Amino acid sequence: MKLNEKRVLLCSCEGSMELDAKAIAKTFDQDEPFVHSQLCRSQQPEFQKALQEGDLLVACGREAPLFEELRVEMGEHAPSVSYVDIREKAGWGTEGKKASAKIAALLAEATLSPDLVETVPLKSEGTILIYGAGDVVMDAAQMLRGRLSPVVVLNHSTDVLAPQVCDLPIFTGRTVQASGHLGQFEVTFDLFAPLHPSSKGGLTFTETQNQITEQFDLILDLSDGNPLLPSNHKVDGYVKVASTDKAGQFKALFELSDMIGEFSKPRYAQVDEARCAHSRNRIAGCQNCIDSCGSSAIQSAGDYVAIDPYLCASCGDCSAVCPTGAIAYAMPSQEHMHRRMQKLLSIYKKAGGSAPVLLIHDTQTGEEALNVLGQVGDGLPAQVIPFAVQSVSIFDHSLLLAALAYGASGVVILAPASHYETAPTTRHEIAFAQSLLKGFEQDDNRFKVIDHVTPDFITSELSTMSFANAIEAMEGLAVGHKRQRAHMVFSHLNNSSEQTIALEKGAPYGQVQVDVAACSMCMSCVGACPTTALRANNDAPILSFLEQDCVQCGICASTCPEKAIGLVPQLNLDKMAASPAVLKEDQPAVCPECGKTFGTQSSVDKVVDKLSNMPQFSNPEMLDNLRKCEDCRVSAIAKQRDPFDFGQRPKPRTTDDYLN
Repeated sequence: MKLNEKRVLLCSCEGSMELDAKAIAKTFDQDEPFVHSQLCRSQQPEFQKALQEGDLLVACGREAPLFEELRVEMGEHAPSVSYVDIREKAGWGTEGKKASAKIAALLAEATLSPDLVETVPLKSEGTILIYGAGDVVMDAAQMLRGRLSPVVVLNHSTDVLAPQVCDLPIFTGRTVQASGHLGQFEVTFDLFAPLHPSSKGGLTFTETQNQITEQFDLILDLSDGNPLLPSNHKVDGYVKVASTDKAGQFKALFELSDMIGEFSKPRYAQVDEARCAHSRNRIAGCQNCIDSCGSSAIQSAGDYVAIDPYLCASCGDCSAVCPTGAIAYAMPSQEHMHRRMQKLLSIYKKAGGSAPVLLIHDTQTGEEALNVLGQVGDGLPAQVIPFAVQSVSIFDHSLLLAALAYGASGVVILAPASHYETAPTTRHEIAFAQSLLKGFEQDDNRFKVIDHVTPDFITSELSTMSFANAIEAMEGLAVGHKRQRAHMVFSHLNNSSEQTIALEKGAPYGQVQVDVAACSMCMSCVGACPTTALRANNDAPILSFLEQDCVQCGICASTCPEKAIGLVPQLNLDKMAASPAVLKEDQPAVCPECGKTFGTQSSVDKVVDKLSNMPQFSNPEMLDNLRKCEDCRVSAIAKQRDPFDFGQRPKPRTTDDYLN
């Protein structure tokens, strides 16, 4: 059996799974494949023989390292091999016999090529700051001395004796500020001083100094105060452990001891500056990503934001809250997640599965929890399909609803302990998705969060979940950029006769209302709009609006000099929302001298009306010049006898005249 030009190798893992190979093959309209029983041991020759024939998909995750060794032995021309776990996630569960549809879906998903991810370089030369108090700091430094270059800074040195041989630098100090990342940490100290060489009966130090900044590659924080780095997420190269946590200290020493040399880190998120609605012309717009980032990795860079890939903790909150799709998560991308969901759910349905539930989990804690659940627990129910992502926070409202549009009856998010800091974003996106479902007149009880990852708790939560029947799946794949895909999903899910759904303030969808009488057609809003939802016409004074692209950032309303623009949060699913609508149309002003068109007639009339009562324009010729184009205006002023003759100044007669 071949899927996407890859031969599929099935294995029952010594008969511990009952695989219905015939049913699986029927899903793909192919002949029944042979089911191995010990592909990783006695049947290794079968694997090696299959390697000679081309690319493979092996339905085994645990023994992937062994198979990779055999593949590498073939040399540089070895075919590619993909691996997928069907055992812990399907075959070993108490409902393993019913899991053929899920296994077929997992096999099909595994044939999709992953996104290529850009990386950034990291380099550590092994200089590590060990900060804290007492012997625990000195002991940690001695343990790391053979692998790294420790620098000890004691914030409290009572009862610490000087070492017999001073083979590492020892200082005292209090941290004031710390920043940076692996290989480039900067720490500023107050009361900083080196060890006095004549220390006796305890550590003494030379004269202290303030605002001393030092650089380190790594930091081991053994202080009992607040973390040195103001981040809610883990920063590569920085580890904080309580001074009383012996097990945590040994784990930290083991982790840090290998952090020397050159490394690479994925660039988890990238910014499309042209689509960013952060600011225009120093007028603030959207800052959702800055507010949601717990790593302080996102900063304003003028009209757009910039992401520091070295500080990024891969949580994905920024991409979830970005209304325009300017921030794109790369591991995996939204486009790839759409393809995966559509493939999983369509194959599951084709294989005869019903009421599928998508289980979103991360590739660290969540993956481990499902592995334990499959080995010592009841495993996943047959209709629960696992969906692995780098971080569960990347599932925004549009992806949650896309899962339903592709045929899922519900979505369950398995949130690890590390997700607590980003949980507000996930819960906000779920609440917004539920509000949209209500507007679509669909059952909004479609989402569930499991915030404990113990096997018993997961089993209990999954066994009590209840979702309505799945909505009929949309045909094909939602395509385009983020908002275009979202509107395709919304249109499919909408079961209401109403095409416009009112939303709360702050929602990323809506329209602008223009006070036509107040609008001067200056087009400042068009130049400021980051998504080009507001548009001008090159041939005539026409202001138009594409509602589908409006993110309600408010920059247009803040930019408008006439304060003629208001925001109306709503979701418009009418097809007309995907086409520009005219908000105001005016006649162009025509120069009375040369006939050239310039500006708009209404704006010229408004300027003439406002200036007509000013003494500088009491001369009718000066007022008439305002109705001329820029060239004719200059020519007319130059031809006047006295261009500075503004008429006689009014004589002051009252106190108010003098004050004016």
